[in-house]
Order: sequence, then C-alpha cells, then structure tokens
Amino acid sequence: MSDTVASTDLHDKISANYQTISGHYDEWKSGNYWHELINRLDELGAVELDNLQSQGVDILKDNGFSFAEFSEKEHDSRGHELDPIPAILGEEDYQFIQSALKQRASLLNHILKDSYEDQALIKQGHIPSSFLYSQERYNRTLVNACQNKDSYLSIYAADLVRDPYGNWVVVKDYTEAPAG
Repeated sequence: MSDTVASTDLHDKISANYQTISGHYDEWKSGNYWHELINRLDELGAVELDNLQSQGVDILKDNGFSFAEFSEKEHDSRGHELDPIPAILGEEDYQFIQSALKQRASLLNHILKDSYEDQALIKQGHIPSSFLYSQERYNRTLVNACQNKDSYLSIYAADLVRDPYGNWVVVKDYTEAPAG
C-alpha cells in the first residue's frame, strides 16, 4: 500500500477539512479520548457514515420511535433525531455533570414542592407570586393537596453545551412527565 493518499480518499475523511472555530471550545482538540473515535470515523469515511446514519434513522422510524409534544392546541409527533457521532465524556467531566445535575434536579424539586406546599419562597420574596400564578401549567387547586410528598419532579433532563472556555452550561431543563 502506498503512503500517498488519493485525493478522493482524503476528501472522504471526516477530519480532512476540519477547522477550529475561533471563540468556541473545541471538544475534539481538548481531549485525547476523541482521537480514537476520529480515527475510526476517518476509516469509515463520510459516505459510509451517512449510510449508517440513514440506516439508524430508518430503524427508529420502522420501529415507531417518535417524540410527541402535547399541548391544548395541537399534537405534534416527530421522529427522534439521531446524531451519528456520540458525545464522549472523560471520567472527570462525567462525575462533574452527574453531581451538578443531581444538585439542579434537587433544587428544582425543592422549588416545585415549595410552590405546592408552604410557599415560603413567595412569602420570603424570593419568587414573586405574580410569576408563579401566571404560569400556564401551575395548578392552584393542588396547593396543599399532597403535603409531605418527597418528590414532585417525576423526570429531569437537561441540554448541555460548553461555553468558549470549556465550562458546562445548562441551556434547557426538561421536567415534564413522559407522554404515551
């Protein structure tokens, strides 16, 4: 095998045209745990990666995997998005995220519990009553209906990104019960 790579082979490599974007944290360049994955993706090539992603989307669709959003106005069902390149976390990042999200979920549960029980956060002026009562999904009739319930938050998930300095930031919280 020649050391020279044909131009079509180089074009097919995932990393061939990779460019760092100034002012953004570069996950790939930051950790060596990405290098093995990038090498494997380069072996696959862009065309094969696209084929595998299409197969994955077809499998999800054929097996009825979809995400439904319910509202009083409409019902929207759409297929799950499938990213062919997984997010890779080192042990330190994983431990930090796990701890931080547990803390965040606990805080959100505490706020929810207080909103339906003692309402101390309102009484102490930490949350304006007008803010709470204006929330479309807040049900005033349930105040004090479930005293001493430990968990009001049935599910918690979050979308995370890294800021330009590599710090993890929550951009969206998901706290609704699963549909279906």
